Amino acid sequence: MCDIIKNAANENARQRAQDTLFKMVIEKQKECEIEKLIKAKGFSDAMVIVRDNSVSAIIKSTVALTKEDVMQVSDIINRIAKVRMEEITISAKT
Repeated sequence: MCDIIKNAANENARQRAQDTLFKMVIEKQKECEIEKLIKAKGFSDAMVIVRDNSVSAIIKSTVALTKEDVMQVSDIINRIAKVRMEEITISAKT
């Protein structure tokens, strides 16, 4: 991505590449923050993928997730990623 920015044919192409890179960095920051907050709730691990208007989370748990667990995770994702609840997918990996 940095090569595209550096070697862009014109200013418009350079700006689009910079915008894309900035968006990717912001998404990665949100993913990391959400993962840390989920782990702080007591789950052993989590993997979160933030994309445009949706978020997917895979939660490592030794037991099945309860409705309360799902609501806690959904609330974290909603607060950080600012996506609607119906755009959040949560899966458990035991």
